[in-house]
Amino acid sequence: MADATKDSAITPNLVLTELRAPERFITAFLFNDSQLLVVKSRKLTILNFPEDSEPSLYHSVATGTILGAWLCQDLVSRCKYAFILLHSGLLEVRDSRLEIVSTCQLPHFPRVSRGKILASVDAKFNRFFISWDTVSVHKLDYELGPSKFKFLKNKKQWKAVITSRNPILDFGLCHLEDEDYQESCHICLVSQSPNDEVPFVEVWKEEDVIRNHWQIFLQPKELGIKCDGSYGVAVISRNYYGFICLFADHTVFCRPRFMNGSQSLNYTMREGGALSFARVITSDTKFFVRSTDNEGEIDLLVCTSRAEFFKLALPPSIEGSDWPDFIPTDCKGFNRGEADTINGFVHLTGSRFLLSTNNDGLLILEADGTAKYFDDCHSGSVLRSSISNGDKDFRRLLISGGSGGNGGFLEITRLSFNKALELEPIITSIEKMPSDFWLTKQGIYWVSDGELFYQYGTVETSGSTVYVGFDGNIVSGCRDICLAAPVLGSADENLMFLKKDGSVFWSASHQRSRVPAFKSITSVKYVASCAKLQSTETLSVVAWGSNSVWFFDTKCITIELRGLSQVTSCLVKTFGANVRVIFSDVNGTVHAYNLDGSLCASFQVDGQKVSLHDFPDSERFFACSRDLLILINVFGPELDAAEVDLPLPISQIKVASASKVIIVGYDSTIYQASIEYLATDRPRLNTKCLRSKTHSFTNHLTLSLSHRFVIVSALATYYDIKLEKEVFDSELQVYDMMTQQMKACVAISKLHPQAHVSSMIEVTFHKKALWKKYVDTETSYAKQLVFRKCFLVSLNFEFAENELGDNLLLFALDERTGEVELQLKARVSFNVTHLFNYYNRLLIALGDQVQVLQLSYSAKDGSFSLQQISEPLTLDSFVSDCFSMPQAISSVNLESAEFKKRRLLGSTEKIGIHNLFKGIQELNLTCQVAAETDDGILASKLQKVIIEPARVSDYSEGTKALSEIRFSSSTKVGFVEYREELSGVFAAALDERGQASVLYKTSASEGLIGAQFEIPHPLSGIELVGLKLDKATIGVSLNHRINQRYASLHQIFKPMFMLNTSDGGCYLVSTTMSPNSFESFTTPTPSNLVAPLNCEEILFFESTHPLALKALGCLFG
Repeated sequence: MADATKDSAITPNLVLTELRAPERFITAFLFNDSQLLVVKSRKLTILNFPEDSEPSLYHSVATGTILGAWLCQDLVSRCKYAFILLHSGLLEVRDSRLEIVSTCQLPHFPRVSRGKILASVDAKFNRFFISWDTVSVHKLDYELGPSKFKFLKNKKQWKAVITSRNPILDFGLCHLEDEDYQESCHICLVSQSPNDEVPFVEVWKEEDVIRNHWQIFLQPKELGIKCDGSYGVAVISRNYYGFICLFADHTVFCRPRFMNGSQSLNYTMREGGALSFARVITSDTKFFVRSTDNEGEIDLLVCTSRAEFFKLALPPSIEGSDWPDFIPTDCKGFNRGEADTINGFVHLTGSRFLLSTNNDGLLILEADGTAKYFDDCHSGSVLRSSISNGDKDFRRLLISGGSGGNGGFLEITRLSFNKALELEPIITSIEKMPSDFWLTKQGIYWVSDGELFYQYGTVETSGSTVYVGFDGNIVSGCRDICLAAPVLGSADENLMFLKKDGSVFWSASHQRSRVPAFKSITSVKYVASCAKLQSTETLSVVAWGSNSVWFFDTKCITIELRGLSQVTSCLVKTFGANVRVIFSDVNGTVHAYNLDGSLCASFQVDGQKVSLHDFPDSERFFACSRDLLILINVFGPELDAAEVDLPLPISQIKVASASKVIIVGYDSTIYQASIEYLATDRPRLNTKCLRSKTHSFTNHLTLSLSHRFVIVSALATYYDIKLEKEVFDSELQVYDMMTQQMKACVAISKLHPQAHVSSMIEVTFHKKALWKKYVDTETSYAKQLVFRKCFLVSLNFEFAENELGDNLLLFALDERTGEVELQLKARVSFNVTHLFNYYNRLLIALGDQVQVLQLSYSAKDGSFSLQQISEPLTLDSFVSDCFSMPQAISSVNLESAEFKKRRLLGSTEKIGIHNLFKGIQELNLTCQVAAETDDGILASKLQKVIIEPARVSDYSEGTKALSEIRFSSSTKVGFVEYREELSGVFAAALDERGQASVLYKTSASEGLIGAQFEIPHPLSGIELVGLKLDKATIGVSLNHRINQRYASLHQIFKPMFMLNTSDGGCYLVSTTMSPNSFESFTTPTPSNLVAPLNCEEILFFESTHPLALKALGCLFG
């Protein structure tokens, strides 16, 4: 794709980090009558059987992803072992305590397995047959006993005993006798050409056990039926009986026959298979089959993924055409969810079976239909991953997806303390929301609508209440006092006062001072904090706007608060001899200063107003917004800071002591909560997960206005037997991630039957001068706040009953309750697959056409409108992604006639799109303004936007390199700009084979670096990490950043992409840029270092590398 930088001090490299481990049920079997081994993709657990009331007996976490597991038994001692195959090709043997007793590395094992791993154990002769390359069967010999197990090595150990000319779908092994009762081993294969739907059956016979000689016994026989392997294929083998090959609608029997002193196989095929009598068969239906012995009969029990059960009883001999049929079996006690699907079916013993369902987990099923759930194991695909709050501190990793059984999940990982605040209501009778409150000996006082209350009624005052002391003394505004603050650390309850004329005085002394350049309180909001220092001085701070005055007793200095816009809170924090002065502003930015006025810490809590509160007798303080409570250690060496979970949005908070806080909720209830545990607790990365049993989550969205609520597009699919078609149920759901409760639901299918959500974007206002002639100056700050509450949803009408309905819906989120309200319905003439929020209220809708829209809001009417400000441009295919092209990489021929023509219309803006047919393309956007202005003056109203395809010769360097990526299922492109310079280019795509292509350039690399690679998991999507430098920390040194152990990792790693997998995993792709880190990765040369598919110059470090997990911290620092 692109040449690697050969002269760079660091070899180009990619690091894979696991963000979410795959979760999948593999199998289960009994070690003995009372121990059940459950194998999942990463865990092995031995449980009590049949009762699971006690904790698991043994538990082990695998060193890699488990691909398969098989039971091995010593027929003499009856002891059992488990073969466990890892994705690296390492075959482990574990005993009944899950201890590894032996290992064997399979040679030439594919790093990415393309087919199903097939295996069978021959317990009679202690042999393990396995197929890992889809075309051959290998044999491993072993010795075992009650206390030993070892693999036997020989020269022909890895030589294939059987090779098929077509990929093997399944195989079975059994021992058959000839007419002289001589026994031999047979293997039956079902294979199928990758270019044909017709399967083949062939049988091999072992002629010489010692010499390992096998010969074909039944030549590959073309069955003459079509086989859709997605439904499933099963080969059932029984010693001394033969083979039963089960397909969806046919059954093949291969049994020994003796004639004229020779043995042959009686091959019979009959109509009627595993799904022939199923009521519901859809494209994702699968079947599972298990066999049992029943007094000489062989019972085949078939289970479909739709939870239909069928039984086939085969007598020891079948004469003529008297073939039995599959009989439906009713499992009355098994109450499967309406849309839950089964993904695993295992026979345990007698009449007991184990079922694995996508939503409800694992259960034991009896023959009479009674079922008992005993373990959670949820299967599903990751469909969306993102980083919320990516341009601020306190980021969150969100991962969502679902399963074929209409099960959904949403996970959120963030840096937090382990325990949430447990709120206890203490006053619930408040009629009006308090605007302020105070803690006193007599209880809590609060102000509502200018009146002062306490829990027993109204308190008469001589003026507006400014402050209520702990002893109950009331400070009112009748004395021209506009602000009062307690002197923290004083023996008595001393106060500092600010009067309306700007004078400052203290209750403990007769000293007075004055705020320089004081402005009227009607135009400026003042905040203050005061504390007693160890030097016996009193430090009092008054702040407003981006200014502050510090009074050391009465001597004052002025400190300019650069980087803060409008101060909303102030705190003088002391701990022993240590002092910090801390400020926060209306945008949630927090700055901490030393006593000399130098900045020592800077971070951004949230995009909303933040209040600061002391945590007494500790090095910590609280920063609180409506949705977030952050606890910060401002004196620690690393400035630790993390979230404390809040069960509900809060209006106000005050710290009563080192062990208790008082909180006012938006429900007008006053709560108390213990904080004693926070004095010693340490923050860590914690994950919360909520699950739905009714809908799969196809997408999620967070708004910058709310740190609490997550919007998901939820989709359920049902098969309607009467209509004989699949029915879609689409919803928008809003979840409170702190309580994991659904707060709102919009039934899209009721508005538009059979439609589903194709894209969701927030419509936050982004201001920018465009075309050197237009900038939006009409959107006030108040309107920007309105836009921050809103999000736009596009609907896909491909299966809808009415294709002419409104396919664009604008909703507003209530940031306090989580409720959503429909604000606007609109329609574009094409099916929208992707939405993109551009600049200045310009939104771009894309499908097989692209069109620019402009969103407007009327404060007078309280209504929205969506204007189609461009004509749609028709494309050759559908669009899967859209991105802005930074000016720093635009390369236009200034002398070309095309450019001169564009110059008449003004400067050209560029966007990039991913066309599913043509790959990456650039589009030119030009405009016409409502009224032309003089040179240097930008117009504020836009009249029209013109969209045109860019000439390939005018493409930027990055686009030309990416233009070769076509027919990709998912493509993402992003750029990093810093101070108008391009510091990063990132692009990645997935192709139909599940391979990922990556192209990137960082400040540490001279040119574009590209590679193509695979991971040992099926890929379902790709996402940009999208971390940005926030304005609060630009120019702030690392020593001033919070959580430096995470922030410092950005000097080592550059996180670029996240890979989603259909087995429930999520992986971060980054590159290491530090020479020291690179040396640590490569010394010594690790076994999990592999080369990408097409570029030997790039090193690829897998997620199993011991240092790969370090890159995870980049997402949170």
